[in-house]
Amino acid sequence: MANWYAVTATSMPTTRVHAYSLLRTIMQDALACNLIDTSPCQDTGVKTSRRGEAVRPATAGKLEVIAAAMPARYQALIRMAAWLAMPFSALGELLRKDVDLHAQVVRVRRAVALINRHFQVTTPKSTLGIRDIPIPHKLAPIITAHLL
Repeated sequence: MANWYAVTATSMPTTRVHAYSLLRTIMQDALACNLIDTSPCQDTGVKTSRRGEAVRPATAGKLEVIAAAMPARYQALIRMAAWLAMPFSALGELLRKDVDLHAQVVRVRRAVALINRHFQVTTPKSTLGIRDIPIPHKLAPIITAHLL
C-alpha cells in the first residue's frame, strides 16, 4: 500500500489523498463484512487534504471594477455569476430563452460539463441546481442591454 501511495498521482496531492480515502473506506467496509481479514490501508503517514486559504468574495465596488475591465461580451456574464450565484457550468449553457425579462427570472435547466475532454450539455449536478433565479433590479438593465 505504501508503494502504491508513493507513486499514485504525486503531482496532484488532493486527488491522491481522496483516492486513498476512498480505498480505505472500501477496505473498511470489506473488513466489516468479513470479506478480508485485515485492511491494507493502515498507513498513518498519509496526509489529509487541507482546504486552501479562505476565499473572500469581491465587494460590490471591486466586482464593478472587474466587470468593467473585461471585454464587453463578458461583462454581463461576470455580473450574473456574482449577483445570481450561478456556477460556470450553468452560465456556460444559458440561452436567451432562459432569461425571462418580463418575469425578471433566469431559468436554469441545463449545464455544461467537460467529459472526456469534450464539452457536453447535461443537467445541473443536483435537482437543487434546476431553479428559477430572480433577477435583481440593479442587474436587469445590464442583462437587457446585453441581450439587445
